[in-house]
Amino acid sequence: MIAHLNGTLTLLREDRAVIECGGVGYLVLLAGATVARLPAVGSPLRLPVYLAVREDAMLLYGFGSDDEKALFEELLTVSGVGPKVAQGAVSAIPPAQLVEALARGDEARLVGLPGVGKKLAQRLIVELSERVGKQAWSVAAGDPAGGAAPAELLEALTGLGFSTVEARRAARAALLHLGDGAALEALLKEALRRLHEG
Repeated sequence: MIAHLNGTLTLLREDRAVIECGGVGYLVLLAGATVARLPAVGSPLRLPVYLAVREDAMLLYGFGSDDEKALFEELLTVSGVGPKVAQGAVSAIPPAQLVEALARGDEARLVGLPGVGKKLAQRLIVELSERVGKQAWSVAAGDPAGGAAPAELLEALTGLGFSTVEARRAARAALLHLGDGAALEALLKEALRRLHEG
C-alpha cells in the first residue's frame, strides 16, 4: 500500500495532479478543495494518498492531510460509499467538523456534503458515530487555537468519560488560554476546569 508521495508537483488540473517521485510520475485524483490548497507546479510536495485497486484499474486518491485520508478510509467501510463520495466528503469540510457532525448525528450537515443524500447520511451516523468519536483527531488548522490539540490530551479527556466533541472543545479552549507550549498536565487541568464549569 502506498501511504504518501513525497516529490515534485509536475502537473495540476482541476481534479488531478502528477507528482514525480524518483523519476516516476504518479497520477493522483483530487477533490477541488484539495487542488486549491496545493502549491504551484514545480514545488516540492508531500501528499497523503490511498491506492484503490479495482478489476480494471489502480487509482491513487490524494488528500490535504493525514486526517482526511484516515476519515476517507473510515467512510469506505460504510456500504454504498465509494472512493469518489468519500473523497468529496472529507475534502468539503475540515476533518474535526466532519467527526463532530458524525458524533452529534447532525444529519443536515452530512446531507450538505457532495454525493451524500438523506439515507446515506443516516447510514453514516449509525455506522460511524461511535467509531470515529472514540479516536483522537487533530483540531482543524482553521480553529482559533491555531494548531492541533495533543492526542494525549484528547485521549485523557475521553478516557475520563467526556465525549470527543466535549474533549476537543475543552482542549481548544485550554490551548487558547495557556498557549501551545503549555505542559500536558496544565492543559488537562485547564480543560477539566472548563468542562466542570460547563
